[in-house]
Amino acid sequence: RSQAASLEGSELQRVPQGGLGDAGGVRDDFLHIISHVFYKGCLFMVVGIIDHATHERDLRKLGGLGRRLPLLLIIAVVASASMAGLPGTTGFISKEYMLKGLYEFGAAGGWAWLPLAAAVLASLLKVVFSARLIWGVFGGAEPAAVTKHFHAPGIGVQLPPLLLAAAALVFGLAPALLGQGLQHLAVPGLHESLTWKYSLWHGVTKELLTSAAIVGLGLAVYFLPGRAFWNRVSIPRVMLLEIPFEAFVNWLPRGARQLTAALRSERPFDYAGVVFGFFLLVVGGFVWRQREWLAPAWPGVADFDPLRLLVTLLITVAVLLVLLAKRWTAQLIALSIIGFLLTFYFVLMRAPDLAMTQVLVETATLLLVLLLLARFPRSAEEASGLRERWGGRKVFNLVVALAVGGLTTVLSLMALRPRAFDPVGDFFLEATVPLAAGTNAVNTVLVDFRGFDTLMEVTVLVVATLGAMGLFMRYRRSAEERKAGAMGPPGIGLHPDMSRPKEGDRA
Repeated sequence: RSQAASLEGSELQRVPQGGLGDAGGVRDDFLHIISHVFYKGCLFMVVGIIDHATHERDLRKLGGLGRRLPLLLIIAVVASASMAGLPGTTGFISKEYMLKGLYEFGAAGGWAWLPLAAAVLASLLKVVFSARLIWGVFGGAEPAAVTKHFHAPGIGVQLPPLLLAAAALVFGLAPALLGQGLQHLAVPGLHESLTWKYSLWHGVTKELLTSAAIVGLGLAVYFLPGRAFWNRVSIPRVMLLEIPFEAFVNWLPRGARQLTAALRSERPFDYAGVVFGFFLLVVGGFVWRQREWLAPAWPGVADFDPLRLLVTLLITVAVLLVLLAKRWTAQLIALSIIGFLLTFYFVLMRAPDLAMTQVLVETATLLLVLLLLARFPRSAEEASGLRERWGGRKVFNLVVALAVGGLTTVLSLMALRPRAFDPVGDFFLEATVPLAAGTNAVNTVLVDFRGFDTLMEVTVLVVATLGAMGLFMRYRRSAEERKAGAMGPPGIGLHPDMSRPKEGDRA
């Protein structure tokens, strides 16, 4: 603000603007917004009331409602007058200040007159369709279809637009009150002045003459062709935006299905390749671009331990068993072997807490998966054992799997790289005895330093486990399904109608 004030009288011309900003900030934006709120919100409600009362929104099929709805007529006249910028409404005040700013802005010449021309054309069209709204809906004869379907709206539904129309009229006749209210919303540093004084009369100015010309020409454009002409007018098909909109709405579900199929989200095994491929693209690309700064700490010969190497080889063998096994049970046992071998690896790394946690998690997971697989018939397991031939898909999966494993290895080695800053672990190692009275830093971190986090995590696991157990035990197979044997349906034993189990089928 001080910089803009120092430039007054220099080559920089500070333009008092009507919504146009310069070095001094904006000034009348709130005036235009509140004026728009008053008449546009009111007219939206008027249209809704008319539609509710007549079941019709086509202007060419309406008329004569002024006699049936006198209060709504008054509301619509005030709101339309404000939209057209007639004196005595906030729309007139807003238009006058807008024209004042645009005239001063256009004084620079050239393309600076374009906003003024656009504003005059828009104001002219507002006068035309404001007159069309009032005389087309509330004037003339009432069509038979309107008479047949008409039912009078209550006063309660007309009260909200009445309040908006009254505000447009009151503040239009006393704009000083509006300025006093809006100045409390002014933002220092954004608005040119924190004190706004609006008045109804500014004398005979070019803005007033322009406004009068707009109103006169707009009324002439509406009344000269006659009502019959406007009833025959229709919107060109190319301008009917609801046609492409409805076409888009009709296409949207189909397009969503096509996109879903393209992303393979309905086939988890295919979608996993998409997810991991994106992971490789983003994370791998970042690591490659920052490879000098993120260089991992590659292990040396001294880092190898015979027992840890043996455990790693056993885990590798178990992974191969998962890939080569044909039955669910064998694959599940191989996965469990991997989990328990990781437990042994944690023991070798002197992390008994992690080892105990891994044992509990692995045991719970094994039991839950066994319960789940027990719900499927043998035919489903045999079908899953059918192996696909090697092709492009399997090669892609193999490449992605190896790449993800390699990137994960690199990320793990990067985490072991020495850092220049002090890690947070030093604080816990130093504070575990004096603050938590414990010598095991892992225990004190989980139980003392972040005890509530641990409690919430355990609670979530317990709730999830109980929910899973409840789903597993809620239903058992019906007699018909047991009789079908391997040919029975998979799942939790629901009947073909998928509605509810038969009597006595609840566990």
